[in-house]
Amino acid sequence: TVLAAACEHKSIVLFDPLTEKQVCTVDNAHDGSVNCIRFVDNRIFASCSDDTTVALWDSRNLSTKLRTLNGHSGWVKNIEYAKHSGVLISSGLDGVVYGWELNNSTEQGCTYQRLLHVPGLMRCRLVPDETRLVLCTTSGYLMLVHDLNLASIAGDLVNFRPNIHRLSLMRKQRITFASRKSPTISHRRRRNRIEFVSDFPTGDDAEMISGLTVCTLLRLRWRNNHRKRCFERRITT
Repeated sequence: TVLAAACEHKSIVLFDPLTEKQVCTVDNAHDGSVNCIRFVDNRIFASCSDDTTVALWDSRNLSTKLRTLNGHSGWVKNIEYAKHSGVLISSGLDGVVYGWELNNSTEQGCTYQRLLHVPGLMRCRLVPDETRLVLCTTSGYLMLVHDLNLASIAGDLVNFRPNIHRLSLMRKQRITFASRKSPTISHRRRRNRIEFVSDFPTGDDAEMISGLTVCTLLRLRWRNNHRKRCFERRITT
């Protein structure tokens, strides 16, 4: 078991969490600041960087990358891994969320597709049970994709325009283009259903949300002398 740290100066540092000692350093792991690291299994991990790439590494041999994944045109700020589908999810300041099929490799890298485009995208996070994707933006709102299905999200949201729907919500009226082109907003849809969150306390509106942390909480309630467990998920911005 190792702990990996993404560093600003293009490097990755590995630590032993038990001894709290540094194991090794990978200098010049990327051509820009390393922003995030996510383990795929006990030995393979992915890193993303301001150099617009995502890299795969084997912690047993860090002398070279396993693969470099090219697709983003802007700084890549966050990566998530969906274990159930074997898809690595990356999000960048180019506003694009990509899905990389790690089990389907090619000579150029891995098979991938654009899952979603959100103007002003900052970060995206996958909840622990992988049923929701949470995104934050420079416009100060959160966007949730409920009942997440990575296999069909690209097709389900192909005509989705977040900014147009956001504008219609602010004006409290339907915009013809948004209603015609964005059926994903309908509450009748279950798979890959979109929800916008912007109801912050009065006087405390968010101008820009630059980070996300998804926390799982356990709350115990007593009813008729029986203890009931309630699981909650809290999104911290």
